[in-house]
Amino acid sequence: MKSVYSLVPLVLSLLCSSSASQFKKPTYYAVGAEPQVVVAADFNNDGQLDLATADFTSQDVSILLGKGDGTFRRAHKFSTTLGPAALGVGDFNGDGNLDIAVTEYGLGSSTVAIFLGKGDGTFAAGPVYTSVSQPYGITVADFDGDGHLDLAIANNGNNTVAVMLGNGDGTFQKPHTYHAPLPLRVLAVDLNGDGHPDLAVLAYCGHNLKTCASGAVEVLLNNGHGVFGNPVFFSVKGVGPDGIAAADLTNNGKIDLVVANNNFQAASTVSVLLGKGDGSFKPAVTYPVGDGPAGVAIADFDGDGKLDIAVANTASATVSLLYGRGNGTFKPAQELDFAANSLPIDVAAADFDGDGAPDLAVALDYANEVAVQLNRR
Repeated sequence: MKSVYSLVPLVLSLLCSSSASQFKKPTYYAVGAEPQVVVAADFNNDGQLDLATADFTSQDVSILLGKGDGTFRRAHKFSTTLGPAALGVGDFNGDGNLDIAVTEYGLGSSTVAIFLGKGDGTFAAGPVYTSVSQPYGITVADFDGDGHLDLAIANNGNNTVAVMLGNGDGTFQKPHTYHAPLPLRVLAVDLNGDGHPDLAVLAYCGHNLKTCASGAVEVLLNNGHGVFGNPVFFSVKGVGPDGIAAADLTNNGKIDLVVANNNFQAASTVSVLLGKGDGSFKPAVTYPVGDGPAGVAIADFDGDGKLDIAVANTASATVSLLYGRGNGTFKPAQELDFAANSLPIDVAAADFDGDGAPDLAVALDYANEVAVQLNRR
């Protein structure tokens, strides 16, 4: 069973600069209006990675099929009812083809819509669920261990995370909800090493620093049956957490978290929370990045065996790259420039040309494009 949760790490993109000479110049691909996220997966079963974006304003999803050499075919699209904000990818009906769950929201209406893959990069409309409220983030994993993929959705409109267990046929059960203050992103990852995917939720801290001094990661541990325990909060020492990724940054077998803090009036940062292996974390350590960081992910970009962080900065039209030292600390960020007002908002990192090195794809919100950069490594 294929799932983006288990196969493809979500990561950030960089553009040209002297510090990123390992990357070739980007190639740009048109997508729908205001892409919010970009994910990489093999949607047509040809063994090559493809890209998908959630295009909020044009109310569609763009699919760019990969050729295997780092280039992509022209995007084709399928329509959504409302503005799509995030994509969850996995084989929901067990037919060997990847499907897509789309969180959609508009004025007075919210849905999670399922689109079933045909195995050729096209999709058929499936069931639509309205028991959500301004769903923003989504993650995919088998939470109850029955072999069927499930969904967890961050409902920004009613302060909950909804877990919808899959039936294995492309349909999902009624949601079980857990309180989460203004959740934006939700990530499925095994935080305590028991083999069951837990949830890390970004508890968004709004624009008013007087009433909300720091955002947090809310951790919900899974009992193995798709039921989650009481929330535990870990401060990110920043305001407006808007992107999250997980990896073992210290190579000690324990999962760590990286969070991008949008911060508004305060300095923009990323927070590194080193895991203790039991679902808890050491105090966050912050690193300055560009203005308005949103998407964040982790990969070994320079091939030194140490994981690095990349962060897409919406307000400064830059991407920050922090090279890892292998002990959970990072060198000062190197700023990589995008075109002014292009608003880099999310990225994926994966090997698009088959040379064993992670390449980069970035969703440019205001440019209505995805930029792809190949790694020279």
